[in-house]
Amino acid sequence: MALDQGSASAVHQDPPYRHLRPGHFVIVGDGGSSSTTWWLGQVLYCEGAISETTGETHCRLTDVESGLQRWIQADEVTQVVWALDGWPGAIGTS
Repeated sequence: MALDQGSASAVHQDPPYRHLRPGHFVIVGDGGSSSTTWWLGQVLYCEGAISETTGETHCRLTDVESGLQRWIQADEVTQVVWALDGWPGAIGTS
């Protein structure tokens, strides 16, 4: 698939929280490039409707370093770590 690198409006990128599913690993924290206040979590479940315009859905995650479970707002997710389950919308994924 060709991608138009010249126009920022040619590519629509969903916010990371739009693709959260139980089992996904995610980076949570400040999206700033100088930030060191992030952590890696695994999604247990989310409650509420995830929409493109709001990240007010609450999700329960397990902090993979400490093992503690935490509640977060979905829009705190800065990156979904894609692995064996593939990219969103790929054939055979949910």
